[in-house]
Amino acid sequence: ETGGMGQHYVDLSRVDGVVEASRPEAMVYELGAEGHPHLVAVEYIVPDTLPRPTLYGQEFHHNTALGLWVLHAWIWKANPAGVFADFNPDVPDCDEN
Repeated sequence: ETGGMGQHYVDLSRVDGVVEASRPEAMVYELGAEGHPHLVAVEYIVPDTLPRPTLYGQEFHHNTALGLWVLHAWIWKANPAGVFADFNPDVPDCDEN
């Protein structure tokens, strides 16, 4: 788990257990050198009171700290750890921005 996750902006009204590929619950941004956000990924989020979902042939994993099933998709910035990995080694940790 090296690298960062970026800044997440979550639409809480979408955290309803419905998984739609074209409507992710969160947009993930990386802050550039000037502090301007750049879209790098999306995150799908489902309450863990529901069964574990799948999307794109990938099972969501459990975020025990938040009580959620989650799946990142690094669509706009390549992730050497994999498209669906949580952390991207090429994205700084939020504390580093």
